[in-house]
Amino acid sequence: MELCGKNILVSGGSRRLGLAMAHAFADRGGRIAVTVRGGAADLRDALDRLPEGACAISADLSTVAGIDCAVPAAEAVLGGPVDILINNAAAFSFDRLETVTVAGMEETFRVSLVAPVALTRDVTRHDRPAAGLIINILDYKIHNPFPDFLSYTLAKYGLAGFTQIAARQLAPRWRVCGIAPGYTLPGPEQPEAEFLSGRDAVPLLRGSRPGDIAAAALYLAESDAVTSQVLTVDGGAHMRSQERDFLFGG
Repeated sequence: MELCGKNILVSGGSRRLGLAMAHAFADRGGRIAVTVRGGAADLRDALDRLPEGACAISADLSTVAGIDCAVPAAEAVLGGPVDILINNAAAFSFDRLETVTVAGMEETFRVSLVAPVALTRDVTRHDRPAAGLIINILDYKIHNPFPDFLSYTLAKYGLAGFTQIAARQLAPRWRVCGIAPGYTLPGPEQPEAEFLSGRDAVPLLRGSRPGDIAAAALYLAESDAVTSQVLTVDGGAHMRSQERDFLFGG
């Protein structure tokens, strides 16, 4: 796929891994739109971080209205149908079986699973002369599950399954793939030293960086014969049988 001039929508693309991918695709000439949860001030902050020429649209993916407006708004600012959708937005909060709530699970699932399915439905309604691409951002936890962040992990399992279903249904007009990042960025208020020691405590002694995830996304975009595949980019963390207690709350 030639990326120059392609319309690219990155959900949650104004920060963290989404922002890294937005910059990477913009560097290849893509036209970028990202979803932002918030009002006018949040949109202005997002535009300050985004590459020049990128667009930010307000879409709260925890609500039905926000999900339903995201693709039409992106098509309006991009001037045409979306060629590449990166389902990156996710709700990530700590819970375990003994603390999980129905309300918490519903919000996590709405952002992390329901929204990607609905956005995929909406971008793939157009007939295409050439194949488009869906990239679902997963998590290396799908290979090595553990009890922490239960709702988030379950949602990522569901998104991994949807990746396989959609790849079969949408071929040959669309390719559908996933990326499962490792421990790439620190959590809220996490000490930097703790994060760094945990990130690189993997078989390769080098954990994933945001640029590694962006590079994986570019590879999938430019690999026309690849679909239904999940690239696990984690320095080998998924091969470990147990996680370090200090990373995930014990």
